[in-house]
Amino acid sequence: MRLGRKILPLAALGLLVSWIAAHAQQSGAPPRTRNSQVVLTDTEAFVLGPAEMIAGPEASISGMSTDGRYVLATRTAFKLPKTAFAPPGPPSGEISLLLWDSRTRRTQVVWKSTIGADRFATIKQVAWLPGTDTALADVTVQQESANLQARNRRALLLINAATGLARTIATLGEHDRVEVSPVQPAAALIEIEASASEPFWTARSTLRIVGASGNIGPVVRLPEGAFAAGYSPDGASLYLCAYVEPTRKGERATQNWYVLAIGTGVLTPIEKRPQITATSPEPLTAMVADALPVRVKSGTATLKQENTVLSVRPLWLESVVKSQTPRALLASDADSGLVLPGGQTALYQSQGALYAVPLLRMDKTAFLEARQKAQQAATISNAKQIGTALMMYVQDYDEVYPSANDAINNQVLPYIKNDAVFKNPATDGPGFVYTYAGGPLSAITDPAETLIGYVTGPGGRANIYADGHIVWKPN
Repeated sequence: MRLGRKILPLAALGLLVSWIAAHAQQSGAPPRTRNSQVVLTDTEAFVLGPAEMIAGPEASISGMSTDGRYVLATRTAFKLPKTAFAPPGPPSGEISLLLWDSRTRRTQVVWKSTIGADRFATIKQVAWLPGTDTALADVTVQQESANLQARNRRALLLINAATGLARTIATLGEHDRVEVSPVQPAAALIEIEASASEPFWTARSTLRIVGASGNIGPVVRLPEGAFAAGYSPDGASLYLCAYVEPTRKGERATQNWYVLAIGTGVLTPIEKRPQITATSPEPLTAMVADALPVRVKSGTATLKQENTVLSVRPLWLESVVKSQTPRALLASDADSGLVLPGGQTALYQSQGALYAVPLLRMDKTAFLEARQKAQQAATISNAKQIGTALMMYVQDYDEVYPSANDAINNQVLPYIKNDAVFKNPATDGPGFVYTYAGGPLSAITDPAETLIGYVTGPGGRANIYADGHIVWKPN
């Protein structure tokens, strides 16, 4: 669903923009300026929300659903020794598979295993079944016994992202493979009986189809030495190739080709090599639609404090076309990042942790109008605070206004305790102008008509009158 074409009521957009401006500095993420919280393209606006940690160190993205709602991450966490005199050896800890839901903004553990001196665990492969909330994970746990004999337990997990549950649906052998269709919600589980002393073309294999619900189809015996070469472009057929050992010296091995229908499990020989789509998963960045008008781009920068120099890698969200606000800072130092399909969330990895930045995608014209209204509202609010502060000052100083020659901001700041109110919300530059010459309150005969100052904002200014009321005056 393309959210950029949905125009929300301007009042709602204004409130949302104001909320983002007010809360962006409270997220624990790198601070952003007002101008860097939004990226404008030719027709849309992407407003950056506050970053949130979705997985602590050490974590990395393992896969995501095709619609971008769910993300699976692998995390390895080691326990620190309680004392400096801990015995030497590999540290103990835990490896886990985390599921993050971009709609609920929640992370949960769907699988975990302890690791230590005699126990190891790996997550070899994570792949989503296209168009579903289901993923497959190939995990191995290795346990060493007292006599140093290793015992491997390799399993195929089915992860239901909608329920947050994972279960083992098959036990895998050392050489077994799982080939996920690039289009259809199915995978081929190929169980291989291979020997290190025999050529690969003599390996005996069987194949079973795994469905999105975890159901596993009947066994299909494959020709000797057959291996998965790839899927058809529509993902409905798996092509297999078997090498035939030459019968005479000097001859080359020949290839026999087969096609297996994913829906029926029927294996049929074919005469020639077919058109094949690679079975290996695409990089995560390739899963993001090329039609997105924004992208993530990394850079390099150098920080210097006296004689200390540090190289950092800032990460930007930027428009793919030229615009008046072409980029926004996602992170001041990050290893990598990407925009999820749909353009509603950006993910990045920094110092071993994973962060998510929500992106509000909306019509550019509607955003600019809403931002102006929000900034005008902020200008009026600033003017009201300054007007109240001036009235408090007058009460404390024998009902006398400060003169125009006084450092007016410093005079009223103790009553506000926030110098941001003196700025123009649109430019972040100076905004408050004191126009009254000063003198006793009694000299003002009509407070409601006596202008004592104003605060500039987008498209006008907020006039401050002696009785404390504010009037917006367009340019």
